[in-house]
Amino acid sequence: MFTSFEARRTSDDTFETSQELGDEEDVRSLAAEFRKLWMPGDDAHFGSVCNIVERCSTNDSLREGGRICRARWDFVFRGIPASSTPTTRTFAEDLVNAWMNGMVFHSDSAQRDEFDGVPDWLRDMQLAKVYEAIMCGLDEARRLRNIINLGLERGDFDFT
Repeated sequence: MFTSFEARRTSDDTFETSQELGDEEDVRSLAAEFRKLWMPGDDAHFGSVCNIVERCSTNDSLREGGRICRARWDFVFRGIPASSTPTTRTFAEDLVNAWMNGMVFHSDSAQRDEFDGVPDWLRDMQLAKVYEAIMCGLDEARRLRNIINLGLERGDFDFT
């Protein structure tokens, strides 16, 4: 998956922009898997799994690894605004919610307006941010899975 944004000055001192978002169908198929991590009621919800690692691990380094994964997840989705104006800030979390609820899994018109109500060049930048956030989120889930697997192999969990 490849995303890029390019701005260049033209001969008449204006700017042209272009975006390459990659294969949207690939991202939509990843979204189905990502949704399990994203939805608070799902058994695989990232925050809930981090809570289990924190409560049930008997190993301090595994708990610390889980905390690092949670902090990195939070930074990806809530750390730096994806866009801002003098009165509002939009984080990746907001864009992912709008994309999932308005364009992929549901037809929530208010959520869809997050993308349809902006110029094409900005919508493409927002979609690129959504794709990047999903990929980073999946990467943190992979790290957390590796921590859990290591703890299970070593017997470092107490689920009683």
